[in-house]
Amino acid sequence: MNKEIIIYIIDDEEHVRNAIALLMKSVGFKVEKFSSALEFFEQFKADTLGCIISDIRMPIMSGLDVLKKLKNDFPLSYLPVILITGHGDISMAVQAMKNGALDFVEKPFNTQNLLDKVNQAVELSINTKEEKQKTLDIQKKYNTLTEKEKQVFELIAKGDTNKVISQKLYVTQSTIEARRAKIILKMEVDNSSELVKMAVVIGLL
Repeated sequence: MNKEIIIYIIDDEEHVRNAIALLMKSVGFKVEKFSSALEFFEQFKADTLGCIISDIRMPIMSGLDVLKKLKNDFPLSYLPVILITGHGDISMAVQAMKNGALDFVEKPFNTQNLLDKVNQAVELSINTKEEKQKTLDIQKKYNTLTEKEKQVFELIAKGDTNKVISQKLYVTQSTIEARRAKIILKMEVDNSSELVKMAVVIGLL
């Protein structure tokens, strides 16, 4: 089990926290328990891998409030949220999923069902971090381009040829070829098709 992965359990009922923690530890997960969302956010680190299991009904900050705070204050967080709900909370849980929760489990929860959801959440957490890191790396390279190179980059991404780009920017075709070569070097790619993929990732297309 990856030591970076942590399952955060937020529930104001101690016996529920302990039961979930025991289940998670039984399959090798590292666990941290919190009696309130406020306590959780006091210690939260946004770059952690894993997932959050939170009760939906809690004093002061509910499971819905946890989702809102994660979205607003920690947009780069890699932690999916699974909500624990009572029978009367289903409509609230559905609303929570519309606001970003990965899934919900009903009390009393089925242990295998919860484990399946946690494994799915952890896999998503890892993949999300990799995708966000990839985006950050591409953006960092893009930021090294000059303004003129960025102009050429965006036109390349749109499928324009060197000839068309030279006409649009009112410079010689050899100048465009030189800028294209520098762009490929700075972006660390082998061809223009890879530039197109990068443009999609960082939202230029």
